[in-house]
Formats: sequence, C-alpha cells, structure tokens
Amino acid sequence: MCGINGFNWEDTQLLKKMNRAIAHRGPDDEGIYTDGEVSLGNRRLAIIDLSPAAHQPMHNEDNTVWITYNGEIYNFKEIRNDLERKGHEFMSSSDTEVILHGYEEYEKGILEKLNGMFAFAVYDLNSGILMLARDRFGIKPLYYYCEGGSFVFSSEIKGILTHDIRRAPNNDMIFDYLVLGLADHVEETFFENIYRVMPGSYLTFDIKKKEITKEKWYSLRKRVGADVQRIRDSFFRSVRYRLVSDVPVGSCLSGGIDSSSIVCVMKKIAPDSEIKTFSAVFPGKSIDESIYIDEIKKKTSVLSAITSPRAEDLVQDLTDLIQTQEEPFFGTSMYAQYAVMRLAHENGMKVLLDGQGGDELFAGYSFYMSSYFLELFMTLKWKTLLSELLHFLKKHDIRPVPVILSMLPKSALRNARLKSSWIGREFFDSHFRTRKNEYVLTRMLIDTLTYSTIPVLLRYEDKNAMRWSVETRLPFLDHEFVEEVLFLPPEYKIRKGLTKYLFREAMKGILPETIRERTDKIGFATPEEEWLTSGLFIDMAETIINSNSFKKRIYWDWKRVREDFEKYKRKEKNISYAFWKWINLELWLRMFIDE
Repeated sequence: MCGINGFNWEDTQLLKKMNRAIAHRGPDDEGIYTDGEVSLGNRRLAIIDLSPAAHQPMHNEDNTVWITYNGEIYNFKEIRNDLERKGHEFMSSSDTEVILHGYEEYEKGILEKLNGMFAFAVYDLNSGILMLARDRFGIKPLYYYCEGGSFVFSSEIKGILTHDIRRAPNNDMIFDYLVLGLADHVEETFFENIYRVMPGSYLTFDIKKKEITKEKWYSLRKRVGADVQRIRDSFFRSVRYRLVSDVPVGSCLSGGIDSSSIVCVMKKIAPDSEIKTFSAVFPGKSIDESIYIDEIKKKTSVLSAITSPRAEDLVQDLTDLIQTQEEPFFGTSMYAQYAVMRLAHENGMKVLLDGQGGDELFAGYSFYMSSYFLELFMTLKWKTLLSELLHFLKKHDIRPVPVILSMLPKSALRNARLKSSWIGREFFDSHFRTRKNEYVLTRMLIDTLTYSTIPVLLRYEDKNAMRWSVETRLPFLDHEFVEEVLFLPPEYKIRKGLTKYLFREAMKGILPETIRERTDKIGFATPEEEWLTSGLFIDMAETIINSNSFKKRIYWDWKRVREDFEKYKRKEKNISYAFWKWINLELWLRMFIDE
C-alpha cells in the first residue's frame, strides 16, 4: 500500500513536497522519477516484498514504462506465472512489477485480469501517455487536476493542493451534501476543478496534446446461480486471498455478522495463527457490542484490543479528522473507525481486514426492508408480504403503522420537502435538483453499492486507515464474490424478517449462534447525540455558529440556524444530523478554502 503523486512537467522539489503531504500513506520508503516530461512520486508502506527490489516508481527493462502504484493485487502470483510463460523476467517478488509487465503484455487489458484494490499511474514513453486506473469499486482513491495544460494527480487531495492552484468550493457538491445527503457519488469533489478517477475507470493523458480521455473498464456482471455452499466457498476464497502478506494481518471487529465472519474464517483458514483484532466499545451504552466481541474472543482466541472514544476525544481530534478526510462527512460514526485505526497503528499493525460491503450485498440495513415490502406489494405477492411483515414485527418489536407507512412511494413528497428551513433560499434555488429513489430491492442494493453509500464509506475507510499507515482489505468487495451474490433473488437476502438470510446460512457452524442470529445492526456506531450535546462540543459550536464567517455563508439562513441551535441546546428539537453538517462544513471551509 502506498501513496502516489505526479504531474506533466519536471520539478523535483515540488514532487518531494507532494510526497511529504502524503507521507503517512507510506512511511517505509520514498521514491521519485523525473525525465523532463513527467514527474512521478511514491510513498511506500511495505507489505509484499519488503526488500529494496520493490522500490517505486518502478520501470521495465529498457526504462520505457514506469509505474507508481497503490494497492494490493491478490492474484498477482497467478498472473506472474502467466507472464513468465510468455517470456517476461522479474527482478522482484512484488505485485507492482506484475502490473508493470502485465501492462507491457496486455496494455489496458491487464485491468480485467487483476483481482484486488488499486490505483496506479503508468507512464508509457513509447505512446507518450500517462494512464491512471482505479479498481472496480473504488477501494483505493485517485484524484486529479487538469487546467491550462497542467495535469496533476495524487492519492489524496492534499497532494494536489501543494500546487499553486485556485481553491474554491464546489457548491454543487455542497448542495448534495447538505440537502440530498450524498458525497463521493460523482467524479466531482468538494473542490472546484479537482476530480476523482471513478471506480472501474481509467484515464489517459496525452502528454504532447495535453488532452484527457476517460473510459469505464468495469461494469457489474451477473454470475449464474449460487447456493449456501458456493457462497461459503467463495467467501473463504476471498478471505484467503486477503491474507497474502509479508507482514502480520489482523482485523477490525465490531461484533456484527460481517466482521465476526471475517475473523472466524481467518481462524478456520489459519488455526495456528495469532490474530489481533481491534474494536471500539462504549460500556454502559445501548450501542455497546462488547458481549458479541467477547463471544468471538472465546471462539477464536484472538488477541483483542479495544478503544472507547469520548466526546472530549472527538473535540480534540476534530481538526486532524477533517484534515484526514479532506472533504465533509456525515456524522461521528466514522470517528470510531479513526480511533480503531489509530489503535491498530499503536499496536504495530500494518494490515487489517474489514467488513465493508456486506450490508450492501445482503440487504443488511433496516431500510432495505421497506424496499422489499414494497416490491412484494407491487408484484402482488401479498401472501409473502403479510408473512414477512409479521415475522419482521415479531423479531424487531416494532408497531406495524410506521412500517406500512415506510412502504408508501414518497419520492414526490421527499422532493417537495427537500428544503430545510435553515437552507439559504438563493443557494437552494440555484442548485436545486432531486434525488432518484429506488424501490426494487436489487436496484437499491446496486445504488448503495455503486452510488449512494459505499463510495463515501470507502473514502472514510481509506483515509482513516492510511492516516495511521494501516492498509485495510475488504473481503466482501472481492468482485467475484460481489457478482455471485448481488443479483440473487430478494428472498435469498431477506427471509422470515431477517436480513442477510443466505449469508447467515452460509456461516452456520462458523459463527457463534448468538451473532449469526442477531437482529440488530450497530457497526462502528457512536453515542452521537450525547457527544454533540455535551458541554464541550456545544461550547465549540456556539463559537463557530456566532462567528462572522459562519454568518456570511450563502449555504444557510443564519437566523434560522441560530433558532434551531437554541432549540437543540434545550433538547426541544433533535437536529443532530443537520447540526453536524453545519459544523463540519464550516470547519472544512476554514481549513481548506478560506486559508
């Protein structure tokens, strides 16, 4: 795992400055390459082939192809064997060199052969191009800037910001954040003229013409059929792939089905291995999952490390958290993840597995239930609908009226109520657009996997982990596993009031039953309302909301914000979601734009 940088001219000092800006992504080594036309930089976190032979940027035998690369290719040994049969010679044991020779042999066709997470730049001197590519689901980030013939790229936005470029907020993205609840869903970022290479896409920059072309190289594919045994085997294969490493591999552990499954499968695959897990717990809170974490400890004998973040920790770390994430984010839950990654770093870990993606594949969130119920209603499967409703109400102890109301098509109502009272009128009117709502379960799963949920969660994951020089690997987002399970019929995802039905069945005998049959969904949750209404946070927010910079922003009606804030302080109105966005956006503007 690494951080990569580059631009289309020669400037060694500027390249080193970019490398310093993302040094946390790769504290083990630094490399640069310049040739008058292009500058390439790399910061390396050594995971596979720890020797100097894996130094980056890396070149082929005649120095005509160079690569700077961030990621892990899990099937690199199989691809290497294929390339060696074709006559390619290797100087290292790294997966970087496999991509390099793979590009020589197949050019862009190498992308289809890679199973892994990656973002890389290939400089092809013969073709006179820079090619930037990103993995299928965008697990690894890659940003670029292209104005006035200057082309700059980096693993993080802060690398690009070392250049003398105009900083301006992208108000379209701020609208989507404040009003639609979206981020990381399109190629635009919160910064004008800074873009992300989209998941499953590549970009080529013609060095002479100074022109960009973009192409999508991956689209979701439906694999034929799946049953309990096939899903179990596929998940084991995915976890086994992600254990390939020359340093120890641990895991995040929340106590939920997804992370617990990963840890239990790790132990099944390597029963004699010492596995370290890292968790956030909140003793005495309803969201505390300590009892489930203890269940996994008993079953697997893992070495468990825990952290318990507090409101005062959040306030103390908030500046670094916003700097780490680079763009605004939704709520405090990802601070628990930030704290877990710091804990792993303090315990000397470089690689963790994590459960991102499981909910989006197997309909793990409660809101998927509404889509399933509505789909059953619209397809006249009323007997199944009644049965599922009764099972759901029994298992979750919820009154039926809210559930039935949640089934009603409400896109028109939602769009009519998009404008909160505190949103600035002119800002809203000039940026207004609606968000499409999906009601068929499989389409909603695709939407959350590729558009509305996973992209922003992957940003949180990468930035939080790499802030602490930790690589996270995500077994649920193995593309072969995704393609096997995503298009399964809805009744394989939700049955008898339970989400993740088929995956739960696949984990029989693997997971403790107390976890396999859990009906609640928590994850790395935090006591958000308690934190945000704490005296320390309220005092900080009071200063921010009453500041001149906050009052002058076009995004909100300050008087309405002030009124809602006073009600929130008196606990007359619960606006934690909006309150957080006010504070986060204002601090982000000060940190990245105003200065």
